Amino acid sequence: MSPGTDGDRPGARCRPTGPFTDPEVTVMHSSENALTNHEVTICLAGGAVLGPFNATWTRDAGGDVRELVREYDAFLQGEPQKRFKFHLHDSYTNTVHTVILNFQQVTGICDHVRLRANGG
Repeated sequence: MSPGTDGDRPGARCRPTGPFTDPEVTVMHSSENALTNHEVTICLAGGAVLGPFNATWTRDAGGDVRELVREYDAFLQGEPQKRFKFHLHDSYTNTVHTVILNFQQVTGICDHVRLRANGG
């Protein structure tokens, strides 16, 4: 069983785990150009779960974490799926996770981002 899953039971729940669930970690700045850190968990039909994946995004370095969520939201709103391959850049481990998804088999995507507290 991988972190963030309740096994392969139908109806398994996605829940965030890992370094971004630590309340001591500050992961987002207010500037649009700042680094944002995401923890992405993808739930599939039948109860399987992919992730969680750590993914970072900046305007300069890119990465597809924001596009993944936008594309899936558009799909849920009735638009046809345009992309199938997404690259999730993890700056903590200096890796890239490539996921290829058919949104018809995805039941949900959790994009966990911890916001910086006001004034800090």
